[in-house]
Amino acid sequence: MGTVLIDTPSLSDVSCNGARREAFVERLNVDGHRLVLSIHVLEELICGNRPGSIAARANGVGKLIDRMGPDQLITGQPFHVVVQREVSADLTEPPGLAREDRRAIARFLNRADPKAADFLQLSRECNQALKAKQRAFDTDKKVAGFLAGKKLLGTSTQVRELEAHMAEFSQPAKEFGWFLTDLLQHCDVRGENLDILEVTDARSRLSCLRIHLCLAQLTMHGAALAGRSQAAVARLFKPNENNWYDNAIIAVSAHCDLVVSDDIDLIGKVNFLNQRGIAVFRGMHLNAFLS
Repeated sequence: MGTVLIDTPSLSDVSCNGARREAFVERLNVDGHRLVLSIHVLEELICGNRPGSIAARANGVGKLIDRMGPDQLITGQPFHVVVQREVSADLTEPPGLAREDRRAIARFLNRADPKAADFLQLSRECNQALKAKQRAFDTDKKVAGFLAGKKLLGTSTQVRELEAHMAEFSQPAKEFGWFLTDLLQHCDVRGENLDILEVTDARSRLSCLRIHLCLAQLTMHGAALAGRSQAAVARLFKPNENNWYDNAIIAVSAHCDLVVSDDIDLIGKVNFLNQRGIAVFRGMHLNAFLS
């Protein structure tokens, strides 16, 4: 039995298409998989400016949840909670919400009404929260300072060296410790004096934290090479307003076996990490999963 996290584009597809939803549930059952619905993915799913479409997606997810057995579904906790639990305990599977919380979410999704005030309010709040999370690290002064370092790439040799470093990437640099400190503060993890080497060595216990650190460094390198490189790895980690949010979704997949998504860049990043032994999970497109 494995665990499968489904990303927003694929969940939207499955939720809005009854035949695809049934095929998805059947594939989970045949392979004996459990499904992980990340809170981050659910937040994205009920964002938007068209209440009718949002409610239809919500209803579809509610129906999907109803089709799952009591032990077949995990409603995954947010990134900062996963990091907190990794630091304080040894996680062996994706940490999920309590069953009663999951049922409350299912009831809300099933009753989603585009004209209901509480649903419209939640959708607006999720829109605001998503934008805030997308900006969270981009506006960090230290990240800005790091990106300013791209002026050091003054020669084509330096550009090629950074391209090679990204292509051969295997773990966060020791000099990246400042970001780990900021990240632990962002996740409200206190009283822990972890350093990069500890995170790198503790592969099973701190895998979510380690994967996010790797993605953060690669994301910053990609920003440094923007407009200066056409290397495949530079294009994969090119600047995008969703990069940091997607990094969190990939990181919370650390305790899963598979990520199903129709986001080409997200799948590319997952498999980049997998091929280098950084992540044990892999990425797959929805059609490939269903076939």
